[in-house]
Amino acid sequence: MRTFNILKKEKDFFLASTGKSHCKIIIDDYSRELALGEIALHVEEVSNKYKYYSNEAIFKLTLPVEEQNNIDICTLSSGRKNHFIYKKCLKLGGKWEPILNQWVFSTSVEKKVRELENIIQSEEEYVEITFNETVTVHDKAFTIFGYPINSTNSNKTVKGVKLYRGDIAVMGAKTIVVAGTKVRLFIPKLMREDSSFREDYLCITQMEKKRKPNKRKTYSWE
Repeated sequence: MRTFNILKKEKDFFLASTGKSHCKIIIDDYSRELALGEIALHVEEVSNKYKYYSNEAIFKLTLPVEEQNNIDICTLSSGRKNHFIYKKCLKLGGKWEPILNQWVFSTSVEKKVRELENIIQSEEEYVEITFNETVTVHDKAFTIFGYPINSTNSNKTVKGVKLYRGDIAVMGAKTIVVAGTKVRLFIPKLMREDSSFREDYLCITQMEKKRKPNKRKTYSWE
C-alpha cells in the first residue's frame, strides 16, 4: 500500500500527492467514490506521458475503495538484484520486506506478480553479449537485462558475470564499454525474450548462447 493525500477531483483524475511528489489517480469504477484527504491505497503505477499527457506519476486502484482494507498478501522472491524487476515490483505496489527477503504485494495484483515470477524463474541460459560499438553509460549503473555488471564505482565485474574479452572502465559518473567487449552471464530465458527487460544499448550488441560452465558457483543472492 502507498499513502496518498487526495487533493482534488477532476474529470478523469484525482490530483494527489505522495511523499513530496505530486501525482494523479485515475478515476474509474474502483476509485470514483474516493474521498479527499489522506488515505493508504492498494495501487499500481501506470505512468505513461504519451498516453496520459502528463509527466507526473499516474496510479490506478487495484481494489475498489470499499475493499481497500483487504490485508491478503502474496509474495515474490526476485532473485539476483535487477533494476527492471525492482521497477516492476514498485509499479505493482510492492514493498520489500528484508525479514522475509521477499517482495510483498496485495493479492489484487497476484496475477501480474505470478507472470513476473514466471519470467524470473524460467530456465537460465548462459549468454555472451558482444558490444559492436563503444557504449558510454552516464549517471547510472551499467546493466545487461537489468543485472548490474560492475561493482559500485569499480572496474571489477560482480560475481556471476565474466568479462570474457575487452574492457569496461568506470570513470566517475560514467561507464565506458569498449567496442569488441564480450560479457558472459546467466539470463532467464523468458527475460531475454521480453523487450521490457532490454536496455537501449543492447540494440548494438550481438547475443549468442554458450555452453554453461561445468561448475556453477552458488552465490548469496540465490
